[in-house]
Amino acid sequence: MIKAQRDPISVIKWPHTITENTFGEDYIKKINEAFAQFEKIKNPWDDDAIAGFSSIYWHPDCSRWKGEVEDLFKRSKKSPDFNLQAKDYTVVLELSVMRPNSDYRYHVDVTRKAATGVCYWNKGKDGTRVKSGKTEIDITYKFNNAFWFSNVTSDMWEEDKYLRMDPDIPWHTYFNHTDKSRYTVNINYTPQVEVHNFIKEKWPQFEGFYRNDLKPFWRPLISGMSKRK
Repeated sequence: MIKAQRDPISVIKWPHTITENTFGEDYIKKINEAFAQFEKIKNPWDDDAIAGFSSIYWHPDCSRWKGEVEDLFKRSKKSPDFNLQAKDYTVVLELSVMRPNSDYRYHVDVTRKAATGVCYWNKGKDGTRVKSGKTEIDITYKFNNAFWFSNVTSDMWEEDKYLRMDPDIPWHTYFNHTDKSRYTVNINYTPQVEVHNFIKEKWPQFEGFYRNDLKPFWRPLISGMSKRK
C-alpha cells in the first residue's frame, strides 16, 4: 500500500510529498519490461551527443496516488489556477535513462508539467537536489519512492531565473555520478490546454505506444546535459 509524507522537509518552503510503494506489482512489472527493452540497445552511450533515453507509458491508472496529487494541488498556492481543479489532465509515465557520469542544470519544469512525481527505480544512486531560497537538499534515491511537487506560474520563475533565490519556486537539478545508467519514472500531469502540443511533440512515442501493444517506445535525448570531466 502506498505511504505518503506531506511536506516532510521543513526547510523546503514549497509544497512537496514523498511516497513509498508508489507503484503496485502490476505496474512494477510493466515498467521493468519497458526498461528491459532499453537494455537491448547496443552501446547506447557510444554517441557523445546522447544525454539519455526516454520512453512514455501513456494514460496509466492513477488511482493509487490520486488523493496525494489532489492534496498537493490544494497546498500549492503559487500554481496556475487550473491546478486547483485537479481535473482534465493527461497523465503519463516518462521513463528516463540518464547517461553515466553526467549532470543536468538547475531548472523549473516546463509548463506542461503541472505536477511531477520523480520515482526512483532499480538502477541508480543519485536522487534529486532541490532548492528553496538558499537551502539545498538532496532527495535520497530509493526504489519505488517518489518525490512530488507542482509547478508555479511562469512569471514567478521568469523573475527568479538568474538568482534562483525565491523559496517558493521548486528549483531542482539531478545528476548521475556513477559509471552506470540511472533509471527514473517521472509521473507527469499535463493540463488540458497543453495536451495538443505535448502529443505533437511526442508523436513518435504516442503512435509507437499504441501501435506496439501499449509498450513504450524508446528515443534518444539530445539536451544541455554535459558529461563529467
